[in-house]
Amino acid sequence: MLDVAATLTGRPREELSAQARVLLHDAPSEGRHPPGVSDLNANGSPLQLLLSGRAERWASRLIGDPCFDEPDAVARAHSSRAALGAALAAGRAQALTSHLMHTLDVVVPWDEASLREYPTGILRLALPLGTPGVGLYASPPPGAGAWDAARRWVRALLPQPEEALRLVSTLAPGCRLLGVGLEGESPARARAKLYWRLEAPAPLSSFELPLLEAPTLIAFLTSVLVRGAVPPRALTFSAGFELRTGTLVDAKADVCTRSAGLSLEQAVDVLRTQTDVIPLHPFPLRDPLPLLHARRVGIGCLGLGIAPGGVHRLNVYLFQQ
Repeated sequence: MLDVAATLTGRPREELSAQARVLLHDAPSEGRHPPGVSDLNANGSPLQLLLSGRAERWASRLIGDPCFDEPDAVARAHSSRAALGAALAAGRAQALTSHLMHTLDVVVPWDEASLREYPTGILRLALPLGTPGVGLYASPPPGAGAWDAARRWVRALLPQPEEALRLVSTLAPGCRLLGVGLEGESPARARAKLYWRLEAPAPLSSFELPLLEAPTLIAFLTSVLVRGAVPPRALTFSAGFELRTGTLVDAKADVCTRSAGLSLEQAVDVLRTQTDVIPLHPFPLRDPLPLLHARRVGIGCLGLGIAPGGVHRLNVYLFQQ
């Protein structure tokens, strides 16, 4: 996949390899990976390339599942925490160290029994390509305490947590918390994020989040959900809050192409259509299909994010098949 990443982003292959080593904490990024070891992608592949298109440009980042090949859950958790330190240095985002480490302390229970309850890893890491920054995506403990962990985290991190706490209270009865995230390069330039899925089919209005009811988002979901009704696991929603203030700054819906029954050709067609209709900056390749087929790279998810004022971004998540 790194060859595809080099072509689509213009970044040197050596730079991408170095970033992948940091994100995976020196676990192998190439070759076949058994399902169930990493759940970042459906086929067990531990690495993703995220391409995020806006009106002015396409940005990119690598996302990795650190220490995915470590069979012991406790050792994997502690090694993953060490991987975060390496990612902070690689992303020149050391100013966020205390916020990120505190996130792990608040969200993840560090006693051995709790760590062994995790079916896979406790966190995922991301590094933007060509710019400073880091992303941490931490998983709460499995079971009923997930939303309580989210409340503690929101209160601990955001100076004005009321808006985020209201959203948590709205979501908790009918949604499953997938994780929390923190993305940025410094406390002044960072977002705290919540990720969730519906437990059962429900209208978007049930989130009480107007950004997720925007006509452009409805049109996007209609174009991606070609089979109509899909299982709740096909859709992942998120909301981002400015770390400095606690203000809501974006919301997003991601669609898993596999769960939605979308072929690679259909996913690329959605990419082309949405880029033209929204409109966004042209994708790096007008027809990426030959490259993706040749390198056996798939599109795992497509997502549309919206910020107040109608600023859009289209996310495309690529993985090695």
